[in-house]
Amino acid sequence: METSSLGTDDSLGAVESPWVGRRGRLPVRPLPALLVACQPASVLLVASGLWSWGLALLGLSHAILLVGIFVPALSWFGRTHTRLPMQVDGRPKVWLTIDDGPDPRTTPELLEVLDRFGVRATFFVIGDKARRHPELLAEIAARGHQLGNHSTSHPAGTFWCLPPQQLERELQETSRLIRAVTGSPPEWFRPPVGHQNPFLHPIADRHGMQVVTWSASAWDGVSIPLERAVRRIERRLTPGTILVLHEGYDPGSRGYTPAALLEAVLERLTSDGYSAVAWSPRD
Repeated sequence: METSSLGTDDSLGAVESPWVGRRGRLPVRPLPALLVACQPASVLLVASGLWSWGLALLGLSHAILLVGIFVPALSWFGRTHTRLPMQVDGRPKVWLTIDDGPDPRTTPELLEVLDRFGVRATFFVIGDKARRHPELLAEIAARGHQLGNHSTSHPAGTFWCLPPQQLERELQETSRLIRAVTGSPPEWFRPPVGHQNPFLHPIADRHGMQVVTWSASAWDGVSIPLERAVRRIERRLTPGTILVLHEGYDPGSRGYTPAALLEAVLERLTSDGYSAVAWSPRD
């Protein structure tokens, strides 16, 4: 296959995070502070005989908390990137990201496909897997791709409610492994399954990372036919889209490999005139 028109592009501008807290302390953020204040306020209302008002305030505060946690596109607890910040040369761009590696069954094939298309991607890696396969981590970096932090153990069901100390460990170990390979800490953190945590942003800031989710997913983290996965991406494709694909699953459970899906997506991007990039806030 010939190299496509997709290519790397480092010309996207930097975005400075407004959420950096002081070293060693968690800054107070307006929404979490307000939600915390709602709890004693609701108790006081109930104690004063205003049952309906107290219960309504309690229910509303919990509803806001849960929506902010489970909707990846929201930035209620701190800045979360869901799109590329700018388009500078008139060519439509998307940010290509791949989650859940490294994995010896899938990572080498993905790297080959990316090489054929001349595309750079961001691999959001899981620390436990990176510790078992440091050679794959090194190979990803050696081929010019970006490494992002996707937590240490990928606690998909509990990430949203982890206390600060455990959350710190989830970020710190994976950043250490990436730094050991690249010489630099990662710039990006992607929470497992996109779930937020009220303590996440100040901890990520302290480790020099910004939080990113996505704006288009193939849903290939679950069993979905290849054609449907590509259509899901295409329907959500606009300039500045952040695409997320997955690796690390058993190809036999899908009927296709992550590399086959990646190739199909890149062919569609090429035909639609898009350029795929891996973005750094320092570019």
